[in-house]
Amino acid sequence: MTKSNFLSDFPKLADCVGKTVIVYDGHCPFCSRFVAWQRLRENVGLVRLEDARNGGAVAKALWAAGYDLNEGMVLIWNGRIYHGDDCVHRLALLSSRSGLFNRINAVSYTHLTLPTKRIV
Repeated sequence: MTKSNFLSDFPKLADCVGKTVIVYDGHCPFCSRFVAWQRLRENVGLVRLEDARNGGAVAKALWAAGYDLNEGMVLIWNGRIYHGDDCVHRLALLSSRSGLFNRINAVSYTHLTLPTKRIV
């Protein structure tokens, strides 16, 4: 089953239109740390955080739409839904480069072209 990444295809997520929402696993240490350290507000404004384990309406709608929240967190931003690796990549791109943690993430999750041959 191919799922849509467009927010407009999911009427139950209408409350998320025009907002930035991150749905994450509150029991996952990486997810919790990642969310805590990001400085998204500098680039996108107010961010609403939703713990998927609390069973809120947004998490339920994402589950119903085919997003496995056990396999990755979700970013809803600019009318699109980003899940798993795509979410982490987008968050790294949106995050401020200030602070050591954010600089490491920006480099880690930005596609770099590396030489395939060793240069002597």
